[in-house]
Amino acid sequence: MITLRCTKKLQRHLAAKPEPEDKDPTSALGDWYGNVVVPPAGPPMVLVTNERSLLSVLLPHDGDVFTEFKRHVIALLRRLDIPQASLERETFHLQQIRVGKTKSRQVLGTMNDTALQVQARLAEGMPLEEVEDVLAKVVYSMNNQKYPLDVARELLGGPPARPKARTTPQGDSTAPPLSLVVDRRAQKKKGPGQQGPRLQGPPALEGCRVPITLTPRERELIIEHAMLAPDLTEPLETAPADSGALEIGYTLEDLDELRSYLSGEAKHSKNKTLKGELVALHDRLKTEAASYDNDYKDSPR
Repeated sequence: MITLRCTKKLQRHLAAKPEPEDKDPTSALGDWYGNVVVPPAGPPMVLVTNERSLLSVLLPHDGDVFTEFKRHVIALLRRLDIPQASLERETFHLQQIRVGKTKSRQVLGTMNDTALQVQARLAEGMPLEEVEDVLAKVVYSMNNQKYPLDVARELLGGPPARPKARTTPQGDSTAPPLSLVVDRRAQKKKGPGQQGPRLQGPPALEGCRVPITLTPRERELIIEHAMLAPDLTEPLETAPADSGALEIGYTLEDLDELRSYLSGEAKHSKNKTLKGELVALHDRLKTEAASYDNDYKDSPR
């Protein structure tokens, strides 16, 4: 048994409500996280990422997501040379799939970066299977600089991890190719939709919550379009729809994460009205954050 932890967007597409009770997965790879990705051209896709290895599969948006999910995962594990016995065990555990809420902010953060890679590859016309294979060789800081394919092999008893070809700025072979490294904190921010370094508040404000007032429409935008962990969205979801403006406390780091998701959604939205709303909310939250510390006014975000 595993849980497919869906964002609000994917829950709405599946017309499925998350199970009220959380259960531990029985598979070696654990649970998977799913979200809807909109490529620059063509229909939307469903991106599903494994919580333990960060392997990812891409599914047609208009098909049977659960059936396609199992088929793509099994096919990917076969391409990774996973032993037949381990493959059969994972296949057995995939027969029971529950729908649940997202939990890990780290996994959601890597999925946001993975979505950008997916959009770039699909724009090049790369087939889905090849995109999945490329994503299996992307280095994530969450994986301690290991490839997802190597983490999966360790969990499932596959072939031992292969030494990675590395390239440093000096030309020495000791670092992974920069094009394959995904670390949100190390990316440079240049404009809406591009990820940047996480902002740190002044020592007096680090970890402290600051009051942010959100209109009902702004709350809806955050719930539907930001891949935030439940602890950040539950206060918005439980507020009555007719409650008017709602004041909620977020840390400056929470606001930075929220604006990152909003800017990414704005960049790839094909709806001009929605794009304008997301950009406006992103900019207002930046102004709110800046009001608590002058350093934010000159930040690259």
